[in-house]
Amino acid sequence: MLRAVSLCLVTLSACLCLTGCSHRYGATRQLQMQGLLQVGATVYLPEPAPVANYPRSGTQTAEAIRDAFDRSGARFELGAAEPDPAAALAAARARGVQYLVLASVDVWEDNATEWSGKRDRIAVRIHLVDTGPGEPIDSTDLTGTSRKMTLGGDHPQELLRKPIDDYVTSLFLGREVTR
Repeated sequence: MLRAVSLCLVTLSACLCLTGCSHRYGATRQLQMQGLLQVGATVYLPEPAPVANYPRSGTQTAEAIRDAFDRSGARFELGAAEPDPAAALAAARARGVQYLVLASVDVWEDNATEWSGKRDRIAVRIHLVDTGPGEPIDSTDLTGTSRKMTLGGDHPQELLRKPIDDYVTSLFLGREVTR
């Protein structure tokens, strides 16, 4: 009897630990383009503005987006921050690129999860604009939440790669974004 109770407690503890041991991601697509981007597409991204108290959040988000497009075979240019979408579109057209990526960092929380139990969180909004007509052709909100069980050292930027990679892959391969 004691052995069965012990086994049950060990199993329950393992299940509780495992449910808090992985990051969670979400994506909400507001607009989905018809068709796919081609390998070799040219893309321009002005660096997103950082979130208050996290001055590198815009840079780290831009780097994650750049890396995802690079892995997908796009030719990517990263530009200086440009808060005005019309000016960003003009800069993209001046560079002769096909697509403009407008990204914003809406949430960037770096919490001491290991002692507070409060998870790190990110939320990034991405609009893909066809520079010809200047109209958005795709738009999504991406989120990430860190694992609950941590020994420290996790940071919000670690939550960027998976949702951004999934989103960019969907642009080239037509796959659904992971929820």
